[in-house]
Amino acid sequence: SAFLQVGKRSASPGIGRREVLSLLAVAPALSKPDVASAAPLAGEYDDPDYPGCKRRILTLNNGEVQVNMKDPDRGRSCKGKQQVKFVLPGKSSGDQVTIDFSERGGPSNVVAKFDGTNLVFSDGTS
Repeated sequence: SAFLQVGKRSASPGIGRREVLSLLAVAPALSKPDVASAAPLAGEYDDPDYPGCKRRILTLNNGEVQVNMKDPDRGRSCKGKQQVKFVLPGKSSGDQVTIDFSERGGPSNVVAKFDGTNLVFSDGTS
């Protein structure tokens, strides 16, 4: 799976990382976005391994981020299916973000770096 920022293209194809990419659900922000630090990380992302599933990162105050996502109830596509929403907390510093996926059964400290187009995870997937 890959987080590809909507409206931008990646030179390399996305590859697996199911636990990390099945996570962003569209949900209201928990606090006001910190506009000064919102770029470049904040925005909507596509996940080629989960077509139609929403992935959004909001930058909040004090370096905190919120990852909103929807996963399909079953299978890999969200199109025309029941969806499960997740709101995941995280922290950002510069072009790096650490996301807590424990709400959806994943690890609590997944690190990714924004390369200008994609989020590249510590295992090398993007």
